[in-house]
Amino acid sequence: MKRLFIPLFTVVMMLGFCRLVSAQTGSPELKHFAMKGLSFDYPVANQLEDHSSSTGQHLVIQSTGNAQIMIVSHYVEINSVAELATARHEVVDSFIETMWKEIHDQDPNVSRAPAQIEVAGAQATGVKLRAVLNNEPGNVEVYSLQLGRRLVLLSLIGSDREIAATSSAWLAIRRSLKIDASTEATTFASEFLRTGFSASRSRVAPLMCEPQIVMAAERPNLYGSGGQESSLAPEERNVLLNSQILRSSGA
Repeated sequence: MKRLFIPLFTVVMMLGFCRLVSAQTGSPELKHFAMKGLSFDYPVANQLEDHSSSTGQHLVIQSTGNAQIMIVSHYVEINSVAELATARHEVVDSFIETMWKEIHDQDPNVSRAPAQIEVAGAQATGVKLRAVLNNEPGNVEVYSLQLGRRLVLLSLIGSDREIAATSSAWLAIRRSLKIDASTEATTFASEFLRTGFSASRSRVAPLMCEPQIVMAAERPNLYGSGGQESSLAPEERNVLLNSQILRSSGA
């Protein structure tokens, strides 16, 4: 019987290839966020900025060279289909329309298409805006769904290059996103529902940064670091833009 002989060089090459594949397909190290009923995992390499207020939570996850991920969750409870539709109109539709206007000013050829994506094992509906800014094609994706009794909005903003670099973070957040019962949130929601959505828009919409962060004279580019219109870093431009968006939606 002939003995099977595998050269040592071949064994070394095979082991090296296995390590390479493992490194490329391995999941990033994750950090856990949990506060007031909202929780999710995100890569430790990403920065998380918390711009929450008494009306709800607003979180921005990003890092240099990556797209921006945003999560907005109002404390108001959703107890019926009608309340969900009203909340989406007041919050999500307003956000999308403001985004559309902002992008259209920079790229009149911006396209808009319905989209959906899986979040926490359920389908979140939304819109994908496609544009070319700073000579880079990219997307603004906005999704929403009801988790527990709260409306949650997620957005992904960046060039194609940035979005590709953010794929693992985007997946980790969507898979782990969860809303648990929160006594503090429920107490606020009861008072909020008595006033109604329309009467409370001024309180709901500005979930973002403090007013002094928003500079009226600054009109930041949506994404990309090659433009000359702003001296701010991409992460700062993203925060400013989102601040302007939700402020205008509550006007």
